[in-house]
Amino acid sequence: MSDMTAGAGEAYAACKTLFEDLNHLADDYRQAIRDTGVNLPKKEEYSYSPNELVMKRDHVWMSYRFDDNVLTFAAAYVIFEPATNHVKLGPAGRPEIWFLLGRAIRPRNNPAVAVRDMFMTAELPHFRPKLRMGGDIAYYDYDVPGERWSVVLLGLEIGDIDSSGTLHQRVIAPLRAAASERAIQL
Repeated sequence: MSDMTAGAGEAYAACKTLFEDLNHLADDYRQAIRDTGVNLPKKEEYSYSPNELVMKRDHVWMSYRFDDNVLTFAAAYVIFEPATNHVKLGPAGRPEIWFLLGRAIRPRNNPAVAVRDMFMTAELPHFRPKLRMGGDIAYYDYDVPGERWSVVLLGLEIGDIDSSGTLHQRVIAPLRAAASERAIQL
């Protein structure tokens, strides 16, 4: 076996372990939000994937429900590197994960795709305060005729969440408080 083959196998094993860990973190986030009394029975995922063998730049995990054209959701969005016209706030080589909690009235797009699209450069003016890594809460408000999104979110490096206790302390409690403060009905 050549060094390249061994290296490829090791890299694959490392990526597989990382992706399994991220899937578990997304599941833990969804369950933790549900445990606070928010009923989000459906789930969906989205990653942009061209028709060739490539590593994904990002991925969205989402739990949601629709009630009379109103989408209520919790999403986790991991960014390894920015896509074209998208933002990544942390340093290169340091994956980040954004946790979102919100509502959309009459959303026009696939909800998981819409979460990814919030991180397009053109969407930055809809965030208050400006997006920052480190657990600071930001608000995303998008209101056009026939569609409205109200979202609270925060971003961390993926290694910042190392236990369910940390998830509750650094993510769940701040997002639930911010959603309540902004009168986002969940």
